Amino acid sequence: MQERCNLILLTSKLTAEQATHPEEAAEIERLHEIIEQYQLQNHIRWLGIRLSSLDLGEAYRVVADCRGIFIHYARFEAFGRTLLEAMISGLPTFATQFGGAAEIIDDSENVFHLNPTDPEGTAKKVLHFLDECDANPQYWHEISTKVIERVRNKYNWTLHSKQLLLISKIYRFWDYVTPENREARLRYLETLYYLVFKPRAEKILEQHMQR
Repeated sequence: MQERCNLILLTSKLTAEQATHPEEAAEIERLHEIIEQYQLQNHIRWLGIRLSSLDLGEAYRVVADCRGIFIHYARFEAFGRTLLEAMISGLPTFATQFGGAAEIIDDSENVFHLNPTDPEGTAKKVLHFLDECDANPQYWHEISTKVIERVRNKYNWTLHSKQLLLISKIYRFWDYVTPENREARLRYLETLYYLVFKPRAEKILEQHMQR
């Protein structure tokens, strides 16, 4: 990996003393330990500052201009706004397979979803992607275009507004139901659970067990 890539780390702090809570301090110390273990001094760029939204977007674009990639190596990601920011900048994006990132990244071939408990498997996936880019110079641009279109088509203001209106309609439904009629409310919630949420949860679990 060191021979193939230039590593840029983006964190808000550089030392454990700057951390605001013990968990953050522990992660910063772990990064320093990894740097020492693999002798990464002078082989990485660690930006220990909190970039503004404009500066962060510009940083993504600079990396994209160099045909770089973005890796979000968290154990779990509830949603992943940083993923959307990197993808809309055109960066091929790797992220944890656990949580919201699995939905954001369209990865039917299981190329960009990472298991953060499997460092060797992660390295193999990244190196495989780099090999594909070397073998086919257009491959990086194809993935870059794909992730940009993914964000534009699935995570835009129009869709967001429609979902908010849908939620609002469901909430307003109770204006037409007798407030004291708790039984009707429970039946409605059961209908949502068995017809919508339960089948989706079972499908997600089935897909996860096949990996």
